[in-house]
Amino acid sequence: MADHNHDLRPPDQSPTGEFDHEIDTGRIGKLSLALAILVILGFVFVIPVIRVLKSQHAQEQATPSPFAAQASEREPPKPHLQVNEPRDYEAFRHEEAAKLESYGWLDTQQTVAHIPVERAIDLVARHGLGVVATSSPAPSTGAP
Repeated sequence: MADHNHDLRPPDQSPTGEFDHEIDTGRIGKLSLALAILVILGFVFVIPVIRVLKSQHAQEQATPSPFAAQASEREPPKPHLQVNEPRDYEAFRHEEAAKLESYGWLDTQQTVAHIPVERAIDLVARHGLGVVATSSPAPSTGAP
């Protein structure tokens, strides 16, 4: 059999350091140094800007807008947001329970009243609901 060379490297490359002649370590070092200097200069210039912006923000927060005083005196338009939902719901349930357990008038002419639910149940159980009168057509005589 013939001797075959299984080394696929070009003849000008050394077996110990492939492509060493294409890497420029001097340029990489200079680029890294320039990048580090830019980062440091960025911090040097940004820190005073942040301090100035913080002081301006503090001054703006210290003096309220003249419109804020007017707005705090006015009530916002309805519907209002609920501040404490459980408390509001409990008050609503209490009002509804008070209506269901008391006597009162439903209209201003005092023609329709409401009674407690328990009393209404007792009255219906004792007397029934009653018959609702309906108008029925007159009986036909058979002549057209």
